[in-house]
Amino acid sequence: YDTPGIYQIFYEVTNSRNLTTTESIQITVFEKEDILNIVYINDTHGAILPGDRAIGLSATAAFIEDLEASDPGRTLFISGGDILQGNIISNYFYGASVIEALNVMDHAAFVVGNHEFDWSIEEVTKFFIEGEAEVQANFPLLAANIFFKGTQNRPLGMEPYTIVERAGYKIGIVGTIGYGLESSIAVSRVQDYEFTDPVAATEYYARILRTQEDVDLVLAVTHGASQTTNQGFANLTGDARIDLIFNGHTHRTYTDTIVRAGIDALVMQAGGYGSGVGHVEVTFDEGVYQDYSATVLENDDAEMRGRNTAVETVINAYYSVIEALLEDEIILSSKAYSRSELTQYMAMLIAKKTDAVVGVHNYGGTRTDMSYREPLTIAKIYEIFPFDNVIKTVELLGSKVLELQSMFGASDVYRDMSVTIDRDAYYKVATNDYLFDQSQYPFLNGRNMVDTSIMIRDVFIDELYAQKEVNDYFTIDEVISLSVMPAITVAHMQKESRVYYGSIV
Repeated sequence: YDTPGIYQIFYEVTNSRNLTTTESIQITVFEKEDILNIVYINDTHGAILPGDRAIGLSATAAFIEDLEASDPGRTLFISGGDILQGNIISNYFYGASVIEALNVMDHAAFVVGNHEFDWSIEEVTKFFIEGEAEVQANFPLLAANIFFKGTQNRPLGMEPYTIVERAGYKIGIVGTIGYGLESSIAVSRVQDYEFTDPVAATEYYARILRTQEDVDLVLAVTHGASQTTNQGFANLTGDARIDLIFNGHTHRTYTDTIVRAGIDALVMQAGGYGSGVGHVEVTFDEGVYQDYSATVLENDDAEMRGRNTAVETVINAYYSVIEALLEDEIILSSKAYSRSELTQYMAMLIAKKTDAVVGVHNYGGTRTDMSYREPLTIAKIYEIFPFDNVIKTVELLGSKVLELQSMFGASDVYRDMSVTIDRDAYYKVATNDYLFDQSQYPFLNGRNMVDTSIMIRDVFIDELYAQKEVNDYFTIDEVISLSVMPAITVAHMQKESRVYYGSIV
């Protein structure tokens, strides 16, 4: 009963003994308030397929489709950064698979996250610059506070805000990256850019949106989760007032409230690796923002059980190109290995591959674990080591080598204990380029620095194939393959795929 009015309803119920009873009630259908649905994702890291925790874009699209069916033209779909990098079905195509799926889903705004810089930001902005990529995004890339260092010039392809109309309302969306997140990006990828205060940038553009664009609602979407930043957004008043706040980066799941005068501020983050989809139902009374209700849906929620044919068609086209990488088993894991154990193993692996005394690999560069007897595929290794880090080596004084373990967690550092460290002698150390290029560590002050250009992920894959030749199961108790160049170089295949789209066998 969608039409306002008074209705008489009759029930008739028959039980197993064929006894029947009839009841009549009167219902009143009121004029409902205007509703706006906001659907939000963050930090999917390319997890567009359904998985143990990942919802997948097909189910997300089906949920949006259901909302649209009940309230046509009233659904806004936005994302909060780190959407592309981290899963082979995205990485292999440098994000094209995700962008094309989002196009089908009528995506409204994509906010830049720190991992959008992992392939160099130009690999992402090309989707937003006409003629730069075969797949072009039909939604904007938002970054109100990213500039070329020392300037007020924003990289081409980025916009500070966007305005979207839904159900007759104008919604202004300001996108920012968290303050100080340059430190979460490899130096070589971010050295030409700087991130200014997200609150100041959002305040400036929120004022423009209200005074010049006459919007009805202002959203602050930031790839960050700082309480200080969120409070700063909530404290903005008058023409700069923010109605709803969306977070990212920390992969947490929450719908928090910041109490303030008028309508309290919602702060939402929807998990990570595709584990959550945020849903905010905004109500308007006589055209004025009145209230909201918010939840984060997860894989086992009934709303996430649908599938969308159009999105699945897009994803399946990409899946078919790399089906072998996704499905072909290299070897089974001998036991369950934690992220810490795999981090320690990678530190040992890169040291032994480069004949170094010490290997260092950060826990943050290892993103998941292995389960007992898990089939290890190329796709799985991308999930564990999603970043395109390469090995760099340097010779450091023994005194600096001895300091390394205190600078990192115990699982981050491998040391060949057969070598006695003399504080005044030099020793070869190997690490990934993300750590190597950061000035707070001693690597840049050593001698004989070498960029091997060998991806750590490829070294791990090489080891899997080597162990397959002699073992039934993969184990972290040994390193068999000691060749410097990896046997399989997926990175090279990726680069080719940019030119010969989908033609590499």
